Amino acid sequence: MKPMLDDTIKVIISSQCQLGEGAYFAKAHNCLFWVDILGQRLFR
Repeated sequence: MKPMLDDTIKVIISSQCQLGEGAYFAKAHNCLFWVDILGQRLFR
């Protein structure tokens, strides 16, 4: 795991995987990497 990859993932999450009530689970389905509401990175 490369540290710089983590920043890239966060950018992807910010632009494509907006976390929110309702949209949270719907959008997570379309993302390789996403973060849950507690800020933990998960891999799907």
